[in-house]
Amino acid sequence: MSCTPAFLKKAFLLLPVLLLLFHIGHAQKNGFIVKGDTAYALGKVRFYPGMFRTVEFSTGKNKYETFDADQLSEFGYDDSTKFISKKIWFADKHQQAFLELIEEGNVSLYRLQAPEEIFFLETDSLVLVRKNELHQYLKAYSDPYQGGENAHKLVRYEKRSLSHYIRNLNTGKSKPTPFTSYGPVIRFTSSKIMFSDDSYIANKWGSTAVNTTDLQVGLFVQKPVWKVNNLSIHSQLLLGKQKLAKELISPFLNEDVIIEQSNLQLDISPVYSLSVGKLKPYAFLGGNFTYSLRSNSYLFQAHIKDNVITFEKNSQFIEMPEYYYGFNLGTGIQLFYTYNRYIALEIGHTNLYSNKDFSVSNNFLSIKGNL
Repeated sequence: MSCTPAFLKKAFLLLPVLLLLFHIGHAQKNGFIVKGDTAYALGKVRFYPGMFRTVEFSTGKNKYETFDADQLSEFGYDDSTKFISKKIWFADKHQQAFLELIEEGNVSLYRLQAPEEIFFLETDSLVLVRKNELHQYLKAYSDPYQGGENAHKLVRYEKRSLSHYIRNLNTGKSKPTPFTSYGPVIRFTSSKIMFSDDSYIANKWGSTAVNTTDLQVGLFVQKPVWKVNNLSIHSQLLLGKQKLAKELISPFLNEDVIIEQSNLQLDISPVYSLSVGKLKPYAFLGGNFTYSLRSNSYLFQAHIKDNVITFEKNSQFIEMPEYYYGFNLGTGIQLFYTYNRYIALEIGHTNLYSNKDFSVSNNFLSIKGNL
């Protein structure tokens, strides 16, 4: 079916309507409004973050009614999201606005989307804190917090990071401020590749294991899980090259098996850590995907029969797997030499499997440093 110009024109005209309906469907939620201190009503709430001065509300029986921020004290959704009516200085004037309450306590944190994300802190009074002013304001809270005046420097101008910092500040918990880290990694591995009985035609030995050691280099990224203290997600991409050799001998046959391969390896693991002064021990368990960029295999055979030796050489005699999948686990420790710089040392084990009856088992030692 061809699309005529008339059809395209109608579709183009309908597109804004469809987008508006989609937006309305996502903006409407079950919730409540509060007038003054006690007038509480349940119903449907429609709120558009860019229109932070008004909210629409319906009891389900009537049409939506629009309320200004100076008509309500607060409103919220059933998922515990709450917006408080506050008078703010914004866009060069004083105005009443609905601010999302992120954290409440001795220091309260509010968010305004207009449409960019802006945060407010409140102790005795409400203060708008812009991105370039964040650490100036947080520094006042950092001296008694975690025993270090540099803790605030790890806080980012985003909801999750600020929420974590203010929540721990209000509860008096001395927990390190998590932060995203990334940097280079060097990994030393000792690997064992297992061949099945039918891994190659010339195999006279059944299942065979080939051992090797190699070096991998790459990059890692570690991001905190803000809602769970001490938990983070670690991912790293490693590039390595292996050369495996095995000599198989019997009275009648001598085989030298040589395999060369270059691999790209991706690890993704949840990491749980603890803090002991400047040391941060951790443990991890996660998934691994390894892709073979290039592989070569060579077979040298010497046949012995009636005191006559014949030689044979084959290349690419083994069809190596294109990819492996599996898991890795281990433990490590981060040594902090400044408040946000560390060197990490970890040991672990990886098991990899393929769709061609090959498997890999290796032990590794990694050295990392965040930038």
